[in-house]
Amino acid sequence: VDKLDHFKRTRGLCDDNTDKNTVDDFITDWLKNAKSARLKPTSYDRLESTINHSIIPAIGYHKLSELTTQQIQEDLINDMINKQLSYSSIKKSHNAINACYKYAISTRKLTFNPVSAVEMPSSKQFEREPAHWFNDEEIQRFKQVCTFQYKNGKYRYALGYGMIFILNTGVRIGEALALTWKDVNFKEMTLTVNKNVVMAVNRKSESKSRVLTNQPTLKTKKSSRCIPLNGNAISALNQIKETRYFGENSCILSTEFGEQNKPGNFLRTFEAIVKRAGIEKCGVHTLRHTFASQLFAHGKSVKEVSELLGHED
Repeated sequence: VDKLDHFKRTRGLCDDNTDKNTVDDFITDWLKNAKSARLKPTSYDRLESTINHSIIPAIGYHKLSELTTQQIQEDLINDMINKQLSYSSIKKSHNAINACYKYAISTRKLTFNPVSAVEMPSSKQFEREPAHWFNDEEIQRFKQVCTFQYKNGKYRYALGYGMIFILNTGVRIGEALALTWKDVNFKEMTLTVNKNVVMAVNRKSESKSRVLTNQPTLKTKKSSRCIPLNGNAISALNQIKETRYFGENSCILSTEFGEQNKPGNFLRTFEAIVKRAGIEKCGVHTLRHTFASQLFAHGKSVKEVSELLGHED
C-alpha cells in the first residue's frame, strides 16, 4: 500500500479516472462545469477562446496526470513567445492551465501542479503599442467628415455626431452604445454612465451566434460615474436627437429603427471616417485617448482625467 501511495504521489494521481483524462478532456469539462456559472458571458468567451486556440492545440493531447513542467514550458509558453504573441495572450494561457490544475488538486484528482514551476517571461520584454490620439489638425478633419451633409440634408455618416460625442466625453464604446436619453441631464449638463454593451456567444442557440447584451457591470468599480458635458457634447447630442430620438428609454446611438447599435457597426463607421479624413489607421479607442490629451492640454490633473475616464487608478 505504501508503495502504491508513493507511486500515486510521484505521478500526481489520486484516482483511476484521472489517469485516463487528457488535458483536452479535463480542461473542457472544467470550463463547462466549474467556470460557466462564475464568469460573465464575455469572460467565459475569452477563456474558451484561450483554451481552444492556445492550450488544447499545444498540450491538449497529453494525459493530465503525465504532463510535465518542461512540456508546458516548451510546447505552450515558449512556443507562444517564439510566435511573438502578446504578453496578455501568454499570461491568459498560463493562468488558465494553472487554474485548471489547481482545480484538479482541490477536487483530489491530482496532488501535484506542474504549472507551479513554469517560468513566465517578464512583461517588460514585450513592446506595447504607444497610445495614439488626434492632434488639433486631425481633430478638425475628423469633425468635418463626421458632420458632412449631402445637398438633400442627409448626413453621410449617421453615427458621425456620435463620434463627436465620444470625442468630447471619453466614454468607452460599450458604454456609449448602452446610453439612453434618460442618462442625459440637459439642464445640469451631465451624463450618467452606469451600463455597458457587449457581444457574447448565445449558448442557448445551436448556431452559437454572437448576440448583443447589456451588462449592468462595468469594466471597473469606478466606471460608474457622472460626467460633466461640455458645449460640443451637448451640441452633438442635440444633432443626434433630431433623427435618433425614440423616447427617454431609447438608446442615444440607436439605429434608424430605434434599435440598439452593435459595436461592429460603430467600428466600421469610425474606420471609414478616419480613412476619408486622411488620418493614419488607428483604433476606435483613439477617441478616448484624444479626449484625455485635450484635458491634459487644458491643465487637468492625472487624478481628474482618471476619474472622468472611469479608470480604477
